Amino acid sequence: MNWKIKAFIQNILSKSRVGDRINHLYGSMQKNYYTRGVDYGFKEIFLKLNLIDFNGKSSIFPRDAALELGTGYFLVQPIILSLLGWKKIFTVDITHDIFYKALKQQITLLCQEGYLDKIKKHSAFKPDEFDSLVIALKKLNSLSTILELLNITYIAPYKFEEVADYDIKFDL
Repeated sequence: MNWKIKAFIQNILSKSRVGDRINHLYGSMQKNYYTRGVDYGFKEIFLKLNLIDFNGKSSIFPRDAALELGTGYFLVQPIILSLLGWKKIFTVDITHDIFYKALKQQITLLCQEGYLDKIKKHSAFKPDEFDSLVIALKKLNSLSTILELLNITYIAPYKFEEVADYDIKFDL
């Protein structure tokens, strides 16, 4: 399908919650939808971080604040950034698509699929602090408590002015 037609249709569908669900229905019904999404998010964030190191910056670059544009249905990258030691993560999207049940499944996969070893290896946290954070994360039972624990600010729907209101310099 022509990308302009697809973008036009997606724009119309995104105007309502029902339309947005219809837009994502096909993908979410695919086999291993969450497994693939977690794997993609993990690989993408580590690729970004490796590019930062490759471009000559220290691997101990500031981890004060990060901004993710276009959260979508997966909060994997902000979770990883938090576990790596970023102090504040902002993630924004034009629609509110993160729900606790799906997020819990993403966290479970992130913890089961062996991703934690690599995250822990590059984390700014001491090993025991990292382990305590993961244990606490697994026990939480709402979206708001997970976001609070991980210092993630989720703004959806958003406007750029809302992010600017926080007056933060982003490191990533």
